[in-house]
Amino acid sequence: MKKITLILFVFCGLIMSAQNKLTSSLSESYNGTAWTNNNKSIFSYDSNNNLILETGFYWNSTSQDWEKSFEDSYTYNANNKALVNSYHSYTTGTTQISYRYRTKYTYNNDGNVSQILDEDYENNSWVNAYKIDLTYTNGKVTGGLSYEWNGSAWVFDEDSSETTVSYNSDGTISAFINKAWNGSAWVDDSRTLYTYDANKRAILEDSQTWDGSVWASDYKLENTFDANGNIVVEKESYLENGVFVVASNEAIAFDLNEQMSAYAHPFKDKSGLDFLANSNGIVNKILSRTSDNYRTTYLYNGATASVKDVLLADFNTYPNPVKDILTIDNSNFRIKNLNVYNILGKRVLSTTQNELDFKNLNKGVYVLKIETEKGKIGTTKIVKK
Repeated sequence: MKKITLILFVFCGLIMSAQNKLTSSLSESYNGTAWTNNNKSIFSYDSNNNLILETGFYWNSTSQDWEKSFEDSYTYNANNKALVNSYHSYTTGTTQISYRYRTKYTYNNDGNVSQILDEDYENNSWVNAYKIDLTYTNGKVTGGLSYEWNGSAWVFDEDSSETTVSYNSDGTISAFINKAWNGSAWVDDSRTLYTYDANKRAILEDSQTWDGSVWASDYKLENTFDANGNIVVEKESYLENGVFVVASNEAIAFDLNEQMSAYAHPFKDKSGLDFLANSNGIVNKILSRTSDNYRTTYLYNGATASVKDVLLADFNTYPNPVKDILTIDNSNFRIKNLNVYNILGKRVLSTTQNELDFKNLNKGVYVLKIETEKGKIGTTKIVKK
């Protein structure tokens, strides 16, 4: 990600560094005979190759054109670590902002994130919403406490959590253990366990919930690595009626002749927390991610996503932000499955119905992924307030 500059080739070097960027991605779904547009993102970077803006679009099947859906921006400190992540979404079919929030990062003297603060935009000003205070031992994050702002003070409530991070003897993370606040004390709630290969790469993420007597697995993420350390297969499964069902099984393609570090790209660790347990699995130049009915193609050096096809899993959600029940308008399609992921990529909710209960989730930003019975896939960001 550092620009290559040689004193004898300054001009050429500047041209190359300006071009060596992952500039956009195109996501498509398969309708049985052809790949059709779904959504796309365009990426912008600063002079240090930090991602500063992702602009998202969805394909409007009625107007047969791309419409802007969101903007996700970042600012950085002198150490190229994220200071503020601002997000706003647009009302469908308009340029009117429907919702906005931002996340602010505070760092300690060692350069580690000590606090994550979420703020909502209300009545033309930013107001506190949610925060996480992190603790460290010998430079390693060992835990965190989350709070909600009640209008005058930070308090524990039903959305709060106490997280403990445990480590193996080789320094890899063995588990995240979460306790929930029941109104007077912290009680067992969920945990995520990790299994690694001989190269300390996470090959299994096993998420479990406490049912009152035992820990029960309800989600698994399995990674297959190639010899270079790229994740070439990523398989997600979730528990449904007592049986694990494969939700996604993606094959990821790379150009093994090029290093991803030679390009500005959006997968860079922005705060030091993005890949605590899981490697980002992108060593070589990523080309695409493909499952049975869905694929994302990554485009470089100024190339942008095409607008050739017209079918999209269009859907609306309400209310967003959501406090309890989120409803998905599926009047134009039949739902195969819905999955909700947190900012760490962990699946936290799933259903085959058109309603999701966010009541027991922490405040923050989540990604909703929907797959229809015809194989179309769509994603959107959901804010839990």
